[in-house]
Amino acid sequence: MKNDKFKALVHFMIAQCQEWSVDLGAIRLNRALWYADVAAYQENKASITGVKYIKQHQGPVPESIDAVLEELVAEGKIRIQQARNKFDVQKFAALTPPNASSLNDYDRGVATTSLEALFGRSTNIISEMKHDIIWEAAFLGEEIPLYASYAVPQGQVRPEAHAWAVAQAKRLGTAN
Repeated sequence: MKNDKFKALVHFMIAQCQEWSVDLGAIRLNRALWYADVAAYQENKASITGVKYIKQHQGPVPESIDAVLEELVAEGKIRIQQARNKFDVQKFAALTPPNASSLNDYDRGVATTSLEALFGRSTNIISEMKHDIIWEAAFLGEEIPLYASYAVPQGQVRPEAHAWAVAQAKRLGTAN
């Protein structure tokens, strides 16, 4: 795998959710990766991972996610629990602590915030969160370029969202 940073971020997110005792399935993992890369791109003009995202039915999917997950399994770093029935989801668990040395504090903070944004939401709600201008403009199977995220109109920030963001910034040590 040429993109060790992407692999490190995937392992980090899986381990982070396990540390919080939260199940992490494919939809949440893919969405959290998308949110982290979009946030980094909007702030720094560069994503964390450098991977391409493809429009799929359940949302943006990193192009090389399957290969990365297979590598992490082969290396004994994660385990994938397959869905047991149509009401279950595939779940990921870290077997070793992640080597996040290729991720800086900003990368880990954005990844953590992206994961937290998805907690308490069903996978159906998460899938519905994709329906924005970017999503509608892309065809199924087509790359969704990160620069398209600039096309999403900015809404008014609700007071509770602002309070949450301030608390996260303080927790991550990035508040002014």
